[in-house]
Amino acid sequence: MSKLTIDIDFKIGQMVYLKTDPEQIIFMVSALKVESDCVLYELVSGLTRGQFPSIEISESKSVEYM
Repeated sequence: MSKLTIDIDFKIGQMVYLKTDPEQIIFMVSALKVESDCVLYELVSGLTRGQFPSIEISESKSVEYM
């Protein structure tokens, strides 16, 4: 049996923003998807749901859209 260690940037339940979202809607991290070369974060806000890599996610609103 081998052990897999994964470093994550965001925790399930954490509230985050998409860096490229002009409306800067707040999302909650609902799941993690581990792929061969990356970790995708499933984000939900109301009925909107999507999977994104950590490079597209931020803990704070993007300054360019404020």
